[in-house]
Amino acid sequence: NGLANAINSLISIDGSYEISVVSFSTTAQTLVNHVLVNSLAARTAVANAIIADSYTGGSTDYAAAFNLMGSILVGGDQTSGLAYVNFATDGVPNSQAAAITARNNLISSAGVDNLSIEGIGASADPSFLQTSICYPGPCDSTAPYNFPTQGFYIAVADAQGYADAIGNKIKVVTG
Repeated sequence: NGLANAINSLISIDGSYEISVVSFSTTAQTLVNHVLVNSLAARTAVANAIIADSYTGGSTDYAAAFNLMGSILVGGDQTSGLAYVNFATDGVPNSQAAAITARNNLISSAGVDNLSIEGIGASADPSFLQTSICYPGPCDSTAPYNFPTQGFYIAVADAQGYADAIGNKIKVVTG
């Protein structure tokens, strides 16, 4: 709900942003695929798709998330030439090596310019996320963030902390 609310209240409907959203646990699924936010209806559809996603439980397969997002971005029309990925997780990856490989492929094949992170709760591994996932490094963890020159990391305690953080992050990204 935090992401949906932030999109509904902070993303302009002037066609400046195209949004894709992937949800992941043991597997990954596409929730939003290349929606150009050029109308209130488009923005509402993005928010509604996010709200409709249900908790599936399972493991934390970072590689599945990065691989799916990479395939989405490679197939998209990046007319601005910029691709920003926000990664939110409440756990450690099934395999650090697979996560790093998939992250590197996402950056190189999909042309990702910035990968920033919210680590939610005590189970997230800030050190791994900041040193191995965040891009470009070094990862910035102090507001105001040096976006887009550096990826940034925000540690949050819970769902409400995430809602606050993602709202602030969207403000940073959209200027």
